[in-house]
Formats: sequence, C-alpha cells, structure tokens
Amino acid sequence: DIWLTPDCCAARPDLSKFSVAQLAGAFRTGARVIRGRDWSWGTQGAGNPGTITLGLGNYSSTGYVQVRWDNGFVSAYRMGALSKYDLYLQIPPVSGTPTTTQPPTTTPGPTTSAAPPRAGCQDWAQLTNARLKVLFKVGTRVTPYGKDWSWGTQNGGTNGTVVSALTASGYIGVTWGNGVTNTYRMGATGLYDLCLEVGITAPPNAACTTPLLDFEGSKPLGNWSQISGSDTFDWAIGNDGTTSGSTGPGVDHTFDNATGHYLYIETSFPRRSGDTAQFVSPVFTTNVVGC
Repeated sequence: DIWLTPDCCAARPDLSKFSVAQLAGAFRTGARVIRGRDWSWGTQGAGNPGTITLGLGNYSSTGYVQVRWDNGFVSAYRMGALSKYDLYLQIPPVSGTPTTTQPPTTTPGPTTSAAPPRAGCQDWAQLTNARLKVLFKVGTRVTPYGKDWSWGTQNGGTNGTVVSALTASGYIGVTWGNGVTNTYRMGATGLYDLCLEVGITAPPNAACTTPLLDFEGSKPLGNWSQISGSDTFDWAIGNDGTTSGSTGPGVDHTFDNATGHYLYIETSFPRRSGDTAQFVSPVFTTNVVGC
C-alpha cells in the first residue's frame, strides 16, 4: 500500500517512485483524492476533495484518471502522464483535526462574458468519430471555443495543439500555449469542447454529402462501390487480423481494438500476380469543414 501511516501521508511521498501497478491499486475507481504536487488547474473543484470515477487502467488515455469533485465538476487529471501527478489520495484526518464538508459558496467559471470567436466551429455532432479523428489529428491547432467549453481560463487565453489522438470514447489531448495539458470532450457524453484554429466556417447544421468510412454498421461501405466485371476480386471487410496467419492489423482506426473493422485485400492463394480489386468513391465536395 502506498499510504502506510499518517506520518507518511502528511509528508506526501514522491509518486514518481512508485510502480504503475502500485499507483493503479491506489488511484482506482472510487478512491477519494485531493489536489497534488503538480496541480495546475486553477479553481477546478473549488478546493473540494473528489472521487475517482475512472481509475488508472480504466481511463481511455494512459496515465490519466477521471475525477468528480464534490462540487460536481468532472475532468481528467495526470497520474503519470507527461511525468506529472495532479492528485494525492485523501487521507482520513488525524484525530482532533477539524474538517469541513461545506459546499463552495461560489461556482468557478470564465472570467469574461465576451462572446468568443467561432471561426473553425460547426455542429460537430453531425460528424462521425472517424471524421473528427481526421480533422482533429495530432498536431492540429485548436481553440477552446466549442459550444460545451466549461473549463474557464484553463487555456490561459491561448490556442493549443492536439497532442493525443481522439479516442473511440470521444476524448482528445491538448497542450495550450500556456503549457497546460489536459483531455477534452469531442463527442464524449455528447459534448464538444473545441474548435479548429483555422477552418472553413460552415452553417451550424451543415451536412457532408461524402462521409468518411469506418466500415461499421448495416452499410459498412457507405456510398462507395465495389467494381464488378472489370476486376478480378473484391475488397473484403475484416477485423482482428486477416485469414492469412500473422497478417493484418489487430485493431482498427475507429475503435482502436479488435472489434472494429477495416477494408483489406487478401494477397495469398488463390490470388496471383496481375489480379486487381477496384473500390471506387463518390465525388468529394470541399465546401464544408471535414469534407
């Protein structure tokens, strides 16, 4: 156990000295936590303790946990990611130490009421996770002006860069110009925190006529077409490897696990040199962000 005695805990040990397994055992779902040595998230949680709702090993990004603070605020925090440790376990107080469970008297929020610029924004709920993953790829510049942004001035008034890819559950990692790094919602629980720094302004409900493919669902090929008659064989939809031994990816780009599907061609027997397989897209348009 990381926390051995009250004396140990009062000293707040250097968490970087503990193994991943030890930290996962301590910072598990349900554990009570407080702000730690690398806390850089301002008034998030309003100084309250909180409860881990997704522990180490359960959260979608390695080295992060999700916490619901006692004032209802929820966000993800670093517990090993980027060699930072935002939290400590909340230790039962030593006998005779006064405590309080009073709720905060004020709710933290943005420091300005000015309407933010909305260039690079649209109704992201119209787009699939696969399309958002392409738009918000690692290295993309973003702004904190999404319709559901609720993290106050965490970005320090700066724009940021995507540093970890959008997960299947709808979370994405961003580092802001002030050095703060955190995960944000781009589809998680139906919420969208971010916009593109530079993009084509689109009507709020603009729809793409040429959706990207994720090879899932009842129409996995969408409005793309297999060509018959002028080729030798068809492309196939697979998952978790192909029919040939030790070939093919074990995961896909949408779910990043073995349940997700992808398109492939089998090049082993009975295929021969010169065989062809044709798969044709519709005409793409470019008047809408993401198309």
